[in-house]
This record gives sequence, structure tokens and C-alpha cells, in this order.
Amino acid sequence: MLRRRLSDEMINLLVPLIANLVDDRELQLEVRDNYVTVYYRGAALLREIRLVDNQLTGKIHYKYVPLQRPEGSDYLSIASGENGLNFNAAPQPMPLGQFAPDILREYKRMMKSVSGSPEANIVHGIVSRPENQIVDQELKFQEPGQPETDKIDVCHYDTGLNALALVEVKGLHDSRLRSLDGEMPEVIDQLRRYRTRIETSHECIINSCESSISLKRRLGLANRLVEIPEQSPLPLLRKPVLVIGGCGQDDIQSILEENGEWQVLMDGLAEEASGVILCKNGCNLNLRNGGYSRVFDPEAF
Repeated sequence: MLRRRLSDEMINLLVPLIANLVDDRELQLEVRDNYVTVYYRGAALLREIRLVDNQLTGKIHYKYVPLQRPEGSDYLSIASGENGLNFNAAPQPMPLGQFAPDILREYKRMMKSVSGSPEANIVHGIVSRPENQIVDQELKFQEPGQPETDKIDVCHYDTGLNALALVEVKGLHDSRLRSLDGEMPEVIDQLRRYRTRIETSHECIINSCESSISLKRRLGLANRLVEIPEQSPLPLLRKPVLVIGGCGQDDIQSILEENGEWQVLMDGLAEEASGVILCKNGCNLNLRNGGYSRVFDPEAF
């Protein structure tokens, strides 16, 4: 289900290439099965970087690519022809090179211009915080022969509970948080599936997380994982964590006090989640963070 591996050859080629990304907390490099993806603001800036015929290859969405500025002007010249207006010289994409800061600035600018989902912005606020020990993002679980997948937003190491934790992120606006006619909100069914995944596949999840940690350290990202111990196997919380972003102070108070519609949600979370964290745009992911959180079940495998 989950495989996290890179060849030595690929690591050797990646290390000098991503050197300028290491200290940029807004960018997150995630290891997959013999490829890596670089995320920004909850979206893939560089997708599926692989080693093919001794070269690194990958993909980037055309909407994210800035154009080079024409020499001596802010404008591209056009002229009429047989098929209407044409560029006198074809616009050229700005080359990525080795991710120099000014180049990255332009690619980020283009990505910001493409509106992301509220959840993506919340995830970005979370993974950018230095205190969060992010192990992986967008963990996809799929059984052989099954078309359906479960995708968990974030895996991190909770330094308060000393365990790996799988985190689902929702925005307050999400209708799946709310009960219809007194029934359990849809998010509870989602978290139940994740809890079952953890129960049946915790060894695979732990092994994959440990592989990600080891490979990230080899790639030069050890400074983002300094609080994760070297021990093996690492503990894993038995249940997922829910983060609800986009909350104002009144929303936080109402949810924690289980007022009105929130009582059904909190009752379901007590059964299916290790805990819940409430925030505006991002948060410390440790469940016992002294902030707006509640711990239901801190037990770990």
C-alpha cells in the first residue's frame, strides 16, 4: 500500500538540486515510491520527479510556469499574419535551474494566483510551522484490485505524545462536519475508515514513515525532523487526529463546549479520533499544545 523508497543514484542527483529548497519552510518535499513531489500551498509545484535513463524527470502544471521577461521591455511584441496576431518571438518559460531564490519567488507568485481550496491553505499553514515535525503528506491507501482510495492529509510526529500521528484537515465551512437530522456527520465515517486502516496496517504505516524520515534526512532535510527520535519502531497513535481550520474565537468556544450541532460531532470524535485541534489558519499539531485542542485517546501501537 505505502512504499517510500529512493535509489542511491537518485538521492545523489537530488541532493545538490534541492539544496536551495532545504531552508524554505513553505516548500515540502515528500518521498514516494521511487519518486518525489514538491508541495507548495497544498498543491504539487513539482510532480513525480523520477530517475529515467540517468536523468531526473518530472512534471509541472502549465498554470504555475512564469514567463521570462523580454529583454529591455515589459511587453512581448506581436504582429499580424495569415492566421491573425502572432508573437514576434515565442514567449519562453522561466527555467527552474537549481531553484535560485528569485526563480522560486516567481513560481510561487504564479501558484498564489491560482486560487487553492480552503483546506489547502490550512494545510499550508500547518506544514510551514517549524515546530511541526512533518513526516509525510497526502498518504494514499489503496488495496490491490480496489478502485477506491483513502487519502490522509498529513503524518507528523507528536513530540508531546511521542508518537506518529495521522491528521485529517477540514475547514469549518465543510458540510461533512455537520449533522443532518441528528445523524453522525460524514467526517466521522471518514475517520472510522482511517482508524480501521491504522488498526489493520499500522506496521506498514510505521515502516513507511520511518523510511520517509530516513530518506528525508539523507536528502538534507534533517533540520525539519530534529525532534523525531532515532528509535525503531516509532509508536503510532491508534486513531487519527482531526484539525478544523477557519475557526474564529466564537467557533472554537462553541465546538469545545459542544453547543448545539457540535455535540453530535464531538460525541463521534470521542469514539473515532485521538483528538481534535481547532485553529484559524494553522496550528501546532501536538495534541497537548496548550491551545485549542481536546485529547480523546492518546494510546499508540
